[in-house]
Amino acid sequence: MENVASLKVIVLNFIAFFILLFVMAYVIWPKINAFLEARQKKIEDLLKLYQDRNDEVSKMIEQMKQENDAAYSHRQKLLEEAKKDSMVLREEMIEKAYHEAEGMIERAKQDITKQRADMVIELRENISKVVVHAVETILGNVIDEELDHKVILETEKRVNIQAPA
Repeated sequence: MENVASLKVIVLNFIAFFILLFVMAYVIWPKINAFLEARQKKIEDLLKLYQDRNDEVSKMIEQMKQENDAAYSHRQKLLEEAKKDSMVLREEMIEKAYHEAEGMIERAKQDITKQRADMVIELRENISKVVVHAVETILGNVIDEELDHKVILETEKRVNIQAPA
């Protein structure tokens, strides 16, 4: 009897197992399967979205690299142009300063020549006055213009005063 009771338990366990298997196969498994399929679909969608975004980012990175290269090239070009412009400007400034300096030197030379001529004239006049005064004192009378001129010329020759060229 014990064998029959064990056999009943085994048969009942098989029946319960097949009922549970049936319930699992037709009730629970479709829900689990639907959940797993939905999850798999969601993961696939996320992977596709990730791949699309990754492709977009790659394109943007490539575009930014190209823009960066173009900007760098443009910067280099601008720097070269600025260097050329600064060199031209520098040369122009040096040339302008050189011409201004030449002008200043020429004006200074002219001023010196004029001042020298003025000094020679003034020196002649002063020497002439001194000589005329000395002759008047020695001779005791006033010298006329013709004699005055002769004395001045003779004095200039002796003192060796020459007019500037």
